[in-house]
Formats: sequence, C-alpha cells, structure tokens
Amino acid sequence: MFPWNVEVLVWLDGRLCVEVVGMAQGPTQSGHLQKADWAVVERFALDKDFPNHQLVIRPQDLDDPRLIKGIAGQACPACSKPGYWTTKHIGGLPCGVCKQPTRTYMSQEWACVSCTHRHVERRTDRSFAERQHCERCNR
Repeated sequence: MFPWNVEVLVWLDGRLCVEVVGMAQGPTQSGHLQKADWAVVERFALDKDFPNHQLVIRPQDLDDPRLIKGIAGQACPACSKPGYWTTKHIGGLPCGVCKQPTRTYMSQEWACVSCTHRHVERRTDRSFAERQHCERCNR
C-alpha cells in the first residue's frame, strides 16, 4: 500500500437545479508526529516539504477547544456569519461514582469571531465523568 489522496467536491444549486461534481486523486504524503520539542516539529515539517505541502497541527487532547471541525457550517445565531464555535470548555462534570465535580468539561462556551455574541451550552453526550478522571476517587 502507498498513500493515495482522493478529494471530491459537490456543488448543489437548488435555484438552478444543478449538481456539479468534481474529483481529483493522486499520490500523497502522510505522516504524524507527537512531540513537544518545537525544533523536532520544525525538522519534521521541513522533511514533509512544508510550506509547499500543508500540514495540520492539533492538540493531543480531543476535548481541547482549539481542535475545531465543521467551521463552515457553524453560523452565528446573532449575525449569521460563519465562524461560530467552541472557544472554552468549563469543567465540573460530576464523577459517575462519587458524584463530586471533576475537571472533565460539563459545559462549553461558544463565541463568534465577527460579533460579540457568545453563550454557554451544557454537554449532552454524557452526564458523568469516568472514575479515572476523578481526583477524589484516585487519591
């Protein structure tokens, strides 16, 4: 197996009842690196032909609010401009065993880059943190 890239673009125009589909494919590079040493990261980037070949840099923790997906689909409810996303996670989700607050996020703050609108939204995917994330249960 060798790295292969496939990109598909679909454009739908409901007014004109037109669907345009485009596809491009070809060999690609792949690689990943988990390092805190910036010099090692720079060397890796140069080895991957950066900036001619673009890279994605993200935090290690998937709960980190700097990991942003679906930006284009997030329109601000106040001004309708794109760029409305999670900017902060607020801890306090109770432990599933002892029910004490943990550092696991319970709510997230959403903010707009175009206007001052923001709101806090409670987490809906879980009600309790796992015991392994509880400081009290892991003393």
